[in-house]
Amino acid sequence: GARAIMHSVSVTLCPKEMMVAGLNGQMRQVENVRKKYRPPTMGCGHFKDWQLHVEGALAEWAVAKHLGVYPSGFEFGSGDLGRYEVRSSPNPKTLMYMKPTDKDDHIFIRVTGVNGDYQIHGWITGKDGKQCPKEDKYKNDRPAIWVPYAALKPMSELPRNA
Repeated sequence: GARAIMHSVSVTLCPKEMMVAGLNGQMRQVENVRKKYRPPTMGCGHFKDWQLHVEGALAEWAVAKHLGVYPSGFEFGSGDLGRYEVRSSPNPKTLMYMKPTDKDDHIFIRVTGVNGDYQIHGWITGKDGKQCPKEDKYKNDRPAIWVPYAALKPMSELPRNA
């Protein structure tokens, strides 16, 4: 949807921010390997796990920078930034992925980009996101919900009390 893309926000992380965020992503991957944690969208041992965790952390730091808050998602199972959940992809053509188990009262923020340069496209509540098209069997027979860009609200309307 052009509506959400027109309202997207560009964020560039400086080298120091990339280093610290990258360490955050590496820490998650070490936990993934040593504790055998299996994130919902990827299995332990996937050859792209390091990249996915590092880029996911960088995308979260980009949102935190835009919002002027310190990133808090250092532990598995905690929210990325309080009630804000960042869903990122290197590919701006893909829809935002959600799970049926995502919390209704959390806010899901769509980010695309790589290597410190990101576009924040918008947000949607978990409850509203779950109204989008659902696929019963995605990777490893897990269900998936696909949120189109047109369903996202602009970042200028993001509730700041999360």
